[in-house]
Amino acid sequence: MTGPDIVDNLVKFLAVCKEEADAILPDGVVSFDAALMLDAKCLAEITDGRVHTMLSESGLENFANTGTVNMSLLQSPFDNRPSTILFYPADYKAPDDRTCVANIQLLREADGSPTSGAYGVSTPTVVQKPHNVAALAHIGVGAVRFGVLLATLQRAGLRLASSSKGCWSLLWAKRIKPEEYNKISAFQKVNHFPGTWGIGRKDALSRNLRALEKKHTNHFSFHPKTYVLPGDTLSLSKDMLSQKLFILKPCASACGLGIKVISTIEEVDAGSSCIVQEYITNPMLIDGYKFDLRLYVAMTSINPLRLYIYQEGMVRLASEKYPCKSQDTGNLYAHLTNYSINKNNENYVSSVEDSDDGDSASKRTLTVFRQWCASQGIDWLPIQAQINDVVVKTLLSVEDTVFMSTSAQVRSSSSCFEVFGFDLLLDTAAQVHLLEVNIMPSLNTESPVDEKIKCSLVADLLTLVGVSSGPRRKEEFVSRSRLKPVLPAEDCFPNVFWEKLDGQQQQIIMDTEEEHARRGHFDRIFPNAFTYPLYRSFFASERPSNKLLFFWEKSKLSFWETRLSRNLSLAIS
Repeated sequence: MTGPDIVDNLVKFLAVCKEEADAILPDGVVSFDAALMLDAKCLAEITDGRVHTMLSESGLENFANTGTVNMSLLQSPFDNRPSTILFYPADYKAPDDRTCVANIQLLREADGSPTSGAYGVSTPTVVQKPHNVAALAHIGVGAVRFGVLLATLQRAGLRLASSSKGCWSLLWAKRIKPEEYNKISAFQKVNHFPGTWGIGRKDALSRNLRALEKKHTNHFSFHPKTYVLPGDTLSLSKDMLSQKLFILKPCASACGLGIKVISTIEEVDAGSSCIVQEYITNPMLIDGYKFDLRLYVAMTSINPLRLYIYQEGMVRLASEKYPCKSQDTGNLYAHLTNYSINKNNENYVSSVEDSDDGDSASKRTLTVFRQWCASQGIDWLPIQAQINDVVVKTLLSVEDTVFMSTSAQVRSSSSCFEVFGFDLLLDTAAQVHLLEVNIMPSLNTESPVDEKIKCSLVADLLTLVGVSSGPRRKEEFVSRSRLKPVLPAEDCFPNVFWEKLDGQQQQIIMDTEEEHARRGHFDRIFPNAFTYPLYRSFFASERPSNKLLFFWEKSKLSFWETRLSRNLSLAIS
């Protein structure tokens, strides 16, 4: 099966999902777009008006010494399972009525009560529980203390721990040493997997994709041809004779530092360590401006592999129109879309707080871009399918490395999660190209668009991964561990399949279903009943847990189709 064949299959799957969602969503369910508008209204109620200034120095001091708090907990759809913390967006201010609560979960009635999800698991129940000692979070050394992150933690009732030692529930770190991974307890969560630098560094990303491409040709045209210097200098010199344009990037920099468009080998510093890529000279333009997409992807497990993509993202435009002659390489404001560069240009258009995401701003939401695509007659579904394909294949290029590193360094396979920032470019044929992957995407909220996206993103991410309210008492743990897991009372799971599973397999299923019930505005792109066969051959080794989830999803799909057919028959009769 070729790359286009996989994308065609994904398009069909996404179309089916959309039809099912349209059929399932009852009256009163708040969509993501509506939820974002609610967030914008809530934002106006914040005194400071900006999330990144919400926490003053005195506020942080009070944050670290908070006593009794109320913590919203999500109950598992399974019996005898621990609850996890519900995180509210940092710009969310709960009103007296419950209409604004709908932005916390994707499938929720207008009155705030839960409704059934697409695969049968009810939206988690929210309860208020007082804690004399709040759960702890620790911000690691060197990690940026993003205001939106701190505000989200505070709003959920967590206190900041001054040290990585102790019973913290969440560690948000820049990087983690192997010996630190080994100390993490089962109830603790940390925001990195070991080994993901293999896609975070531009040179490593190129090498890993190239290695997988050797085994699977015709699947990686989404990644521009890349030369890793100084090793590929000779090959680059020969290819530059064709008078093509190339773009030079440092291997491990960010914010557009050191990037330049070049056409001759003389423009490359001799012996420098960097990458050079073929430049995409036919980018899709919005009103004459080049742009790229920043999309957020969450990896919540490596064994089994579970990947989610966030429904909202960011569109970043260059601040000057793309030149008619692509050989005009001197104007970086026209060729580069990096915010850090373009914000310094007088032509950069900032978003306005009370605008509808600004269809004229230099930074826009993905929702606005999808609306623009519709207005231009561009079908978004094939683009989304390509994006999902790019994400899965990119992460599969380091799956074996991350799996081996996690198995060797982390005591509990459920302790790690990671959010990635995928930077993508569309060309005039609506083909998706991968520019780079960020393993520590910026959560700065310098504009209303940033706030709208990242406030919900952080809350949904932390809710998705299942942060514990603290370590369970030993007697409680022992008591629950002796109880046999019980399926939810609702008729929503294939019991026959379930009864055939052993304890460890049931644990994997419950972890997966609990997580899916907490997904908020994340869409799971791997695994499901359709995607595993498409990517099975890309795994270095077949993991039994991945195969288990595939058969579980197939069993659920068959179960639901049978039940739907039965219900239709009863309705007709």
